[in-house]
Amino acid sequence: MTPIWSSKIQQDLESAVYKYYRPDPDPEDEDTWDVSMVAEYAPEIFNHLRDVESKYMPNAYYIPRVQTDITWENRSTLINWIVQVHSRFNLLPETLYLTVNLIDRFLSKCAISLSKFQLCGAVALFIAAKYEEINCPTVKQMAYMVSNEYSTGELLKAEKFMITKLDFDMGFPGPMSFLRRTSKADNYDSEIRTLAKYFLEITIMDSRFVAAPPSWLAAGASYLSLKMLHQGKWTDAHAYYSGYSEEQLIPIAEVLAYNALRVVTRPSMVRIGVITSFKLTASRAMASHGQRLFSISSIRANKPSEDLSKVLHSELDFEKKDSFGLDETYKTYLQQSGFEIVNRDKKVLAELVKKNGLETIHVYFDVLRITQASYDLRQFQEEMQNQEDLMNSPEFEDLAFSDVNVVIEKNGKAVGFDLSLSLVNNDFAVTAITNFESSEVALSDSPEAANARDLAYSGPAFNNLADELQESIEQFLVSRGIDNQLGEFILAYASVKENTEYISWLKDMEDFFL
Repeated sequence: MTPIWSSKIQQDLESAVYKYYRPDPDPEDEDTWDVSMVAEYAPEIFNHLRDVESKYMPNAYYIPRVQTDITWENRSTLINWIVQVHSRFNLLPETLYLTVNLIDRFLSKCAISLSKFQLCGAVALFIAAKYEEINCPTVKQMAYMVSNEYSTGELLKAEKFMITKLDFDMGFPGPMSFLRRTSKADNYDSEIRTLAKYFLEITIMDSRFVAAPPSWLAAGASYLSLKMLHQGKWTDAHAYYSGYSEEQLIPIAEVLAYNALRVVTRPSMVRIGVITSFKLTASRAMASHGQRLFSISSIRANKPSEDLSKVLHSELDFEKKDSFGLDETYKTYLQQSGFEIVNRDKKVLAELVKKNGLETIHVYFDVLRITQASYDLRQFQEEMQNQEDLMNSPEFEDLAFSDVNVVIEKNGKAVGFDLSLSLVNNDFAVTAITNFESSEVALSDSPEAANARDLAYSGPAFNNLADELQESIEQFLVSRGIDNQLGEFILAYASVKENTEYISWLKDMEDFFL
């Protein structure tokens, strides 16, 4: 995601600059007398940071254009581990953002294997800590954090290689600097800034923000905090200090709000290390703001909210009347295909299962991700001028597919297939194949099994295999019912289950607030 620009937006920003720019420091401004704020140079400093931030932007599509052995899910796993190590050493927020930037920039330039991915993350954190921190982890400590999978010599050699690939450019102007500058418009309100930090931290897990300007991320987080805390409008002062108009921030604020909601209401979909970090930041924001977080003038303990109950009841009635089930066509498909729906109430991960001789075929997919991706794709299709523009757009490829996982178990062993489901024509594409040591490793929810799955070798990128082997694997999957009919059913069932889960959620909420 990147900010939109137009002549009107440019004029509005120029108007804000004309209104608030002062060639000399204001003697009535406290910052003028604080030598650490260098008020006389602040405008030039931040203009420079805005000018150079594009220099440090990674390729938004380095997966899969550069990296054929690494997926966005692998990146999420690595970032989750980095968050935990970052927390273990009590490092600065700037170190975390620089680490993520170094990883993404390095991967935009140099293809690596999945087996070296954790080494890449460890080295990036090591470099970032030395750049930002007063007391940084030692190379021995970093080796310990990777369970001594790599020696100190290998870490130092990899560090030299990464720095060389990045042309020794470490001066990424992270979002924290821009957040502090934008906070001046709020007189450095700690509540707004603390909540904004929370929204900023969530962005590191979202692939849509890989190449987003840090100044825009900071402004979007500030804007959303301002609105959520009911602290007024986005003024010309905000536009001047942030460099962005309200029109440019609404799209990113919507995505940030949605991501924050997922952390709160869908913790199973977010990595544990990231949840821990985010909750610590969010709790400080909530505690500092107290009851004013809620736009209700009087809240008394143990008093149910009649208004909330009524609204929930009304919404529940509406959704029940508007609810829908599986079409008869898809019920017939289930009967003919042999697939059965595994009942997973109040879960976003759906499962289909099918017996095929000695084989048991499991199909897993996230209904929330599929329905959200389908919605995003429709919105994108409406924005494009014509079909040719749509098909040629780089964003189309990212929006037009959703992940599906297939596990086939037989005689205590299992093979997993990572698939991409086209939301346009319901076809599947194979991205990776993993041979698990046992069906328990492939299917168990235990931490040990999850760790074993993460460490399992998933083979080379599927499109690097011989054409004959690719075709044989695809024919094998089709013979097991992994075809476009299944793809069509998954899209239909995802909508039905998401609607069912929403109604169930409303009912639980209504019961709680009665």
